[in-house]
Amino acid sequence: MKVNEILNYPNVQVVLNIADLKELFLQWQSEVSNDVTPVEEVYLTPDDVASKYHVSKVTLWRNAKSGAWPKPVKIGRKALYRKSEIEKVLNPDKIGG
Repeated sequence: MKVNEILNYPNVQVVLNIADLKELFLQWQSEVSNDVTPVEEVYLTPDDVASKYHVSKVTLWRNAKSGAWPKPVKIGRKALYRKSEIEKVLNPDKIGG
C-alpha cells in the first residue's frame, strides 16, 4: 500500500521501523532540496542606487546612518548596498511574506 492510498482510510495505524523512517526522511529531503533554488544577492554601488532610485548619495548615507535604510556592506574598501534590502525599503508593498 502506498502512502497516498493510506490517506483514504482515516482509521489506519502505521508502524515504521527506524530504517523506513530514515528512508522516508531522505526521500523527502531530496524532494525539498530540488524545489529550492538559491537566490544570488545583487549588490549595488552608491552611484547605482542613487541613479536607479532617484535619490542623492547624501540621502543614502544620512538614511543609513539614522537607521531608516539598511547600512551598506563593506566589501574590501567599497560600500555596497544589497538590492533586496533597498527594494524592501522603497517598495514595501511589492515584497511578499
